[in-house]
Amino acid sequence: MKLVIRPFTAADAAVTRAIFYQSIHELATNDYSPAQLDAWAPVNYNVQQWAAQRSKADTFVATVDGISAGFADLIEGSGQTLLGEILIDMLFVRPPYQGQGIASALLAQVQEEARTRGATALVVQASKTARAFFERHGFKVKQENQVPLRGEVLTNFTMKKKL
Repeated sequence: MKLVIRPFTAADAAVTRAIFYQSIHELATNDYSPAQLDAWAPVNYNVQQWAAQRSKADTFVATVDGISAGFADLIEGSGQTLLGEILIDMLFVRPPYQGQGIASALLAQVQEEARTRGATALVVQASKTARAFFERHGFKVKQENQVPLRGEVLTNFTMKKKL
């Protein structure tokens, strides 16, 4: 298995959106209802809008043997962080690649990027599904949130890791 992590390009828009959708709809079913999953990751989306959002963030794509397997991003000044903190907005891995260290490699990449920018901490709004992953990597829960989204309410956790 050859794992490569590289910067996002506009050509990655459709595949990263597919990874986002598949990861949520296949891996979060024990933690969220079908209606909540649909609110979080609707079937229909605007690929140009997705590409613009990913380009505004610093997004990294993980490939395994040339196949896109996951992605993660960082956002500075998101309004969800304090001075010196950087938000991990998204970290998703395609379901068949779960448990192979790809999410950990992506997290290491965004941590290193945050350190090079002088960040003092990383913040993530972790889903119920992702909470244990982030706890294993040194993040601490700061608060539980009830997030209204497209007519549903989803629980997530504000988590922080000092760098």
